[in-house]
Amino acid sequence: MQADTGQERLEALAAFSRRLVGATAQDEVAAMLFRTVADLVDIDGAVMLSVDEDAGHATGVAASAGITIDPRRLSIDLTAGDSAVARVVRSGDLHRVLDPERESLHDRQVARLLGAASTIYAPLRTPAGVLAVAVFFTRGRTVAYRRDDVELVQALTHDAAVALERSRFARALREVGERELLVEVPAPLGVEA
Repeated sequence: MQADTGQERLEALAAFSRRLVGATAQDEVAAMLFRTVADLVDIDGAVMLSVDEDAGHATGVAASAGITIDPRRLSIDLTAGDSAVARVVRSGDLHRVLDPERESLHDRQVARLLGAASTIYAPLRTPAGVLAVAVFFTRGRTVAYRRDDVELVQALTHDAAVALERSRFARALREVGERELLVEVPAPLGVEA
């Protein structure tokens, strides 16, 4: 079901943002993002690639329902050649592919493993950089995504990036707190250390 009116899309975006507040893991953020985009934009599937700019790789970490391959099979070298994922990571801008047969800037691995035709590569970007790339696609058919589709995907991935960054920060804080507890556990009163 796709939202037809601008009002329905705004309401869906607001509901998505509210649901993200409770997200605590990357998989949870990805699943919410995939479901929301599928409800609002004409796609058949989605994957999320986590970006490690230091290592120069983007690796699949999550896939929407119905995707039968393990997303970890997707591994894009961000330093070799010019791919859509590499371009999105470098520029921080969304990239769309209408027809993979005519588009030179399309990841062959994405097209081959997922059967992706029309594709939107969307960065999950924060001030710190691109954390991940969400890839939304159709299979076996082309779709000319309208500007309002692209703007909606950008808004959704922005909110998802904030939630992803928040969940990573919370996890890092928990890990630091756990290490400090292990290091500085005071001896009970009356017991010598």
